[in-house]
Amino acid sequence: MNENANRRLWRSPVAVIIFLLILQASASPGARASDRFRVGIYDNNPLVFMDADGRPQGIFVDILEAVALRNDLEFEYVHGAFSDGLARLENGTIDVMAAIAFSEGRAQRYDYTYATVMTNWGELYTTGGNAIESILDLEGQRIGVKHGDIHFEALRRLTSEFGISCRFIEGDGFDMVFEMLAEGYVNLGVANHFFGRQNKTQY
Repeated sequence: MNENANRRLWRSPVAVIIFLLILQASASPGARASDRFRVGIYDNNPLVFMDADGRPQGIFVDILEAVALRNDLEFEYVHGAFSDGLARLENGTIDVMAAIAFSEGRAQRYDYTYATVMTNWGELYTTGGNAIESILDLEGQRIGVKHGDIHFEALRRLTSEFGISCRFIEGDGFDMVFEMLAEGYVNLGVANHFFGRQNKTQY
């Protein structure tokens, strides 16, 4: 993988990973008329998710389908938890993983696209009665987070730097974070703002 190119070309907080082999396969003389690739997706509505009918949906699915149409490609979508998708990407059982936030550590292992898709950020959510005005207010809190989430990693690093003692409760997805929050199992929950704005009223 071209690690230097990853670090040099861009720093998108959210990206679709599309390996260069996709374009190489569609452009090379020996390529088949249609090339098939397995794409990992997880529940992160509206970015990428599986709908009630079992169909892949979301902004990143729309982008991938446009790529497929232009390059005579075919994508097979493999649904699962975010951590499962990363594991499949590592062991080669999928070729592409949709909507992975950029980090220097991940860029050592994955090839990212060269164009920014969108900018995303994390937000802290509460059910009320738990006013958070600064990072210091996280002392002693139980915080729901998504396993492997970039925002979780950043918050854990920040609380450590401030010497704040709090407990992180990990779930498989942002929906589980919001469920834990709604049931009072955690005091706060961390989610990216796209998911939060789209889904918070359901909880």
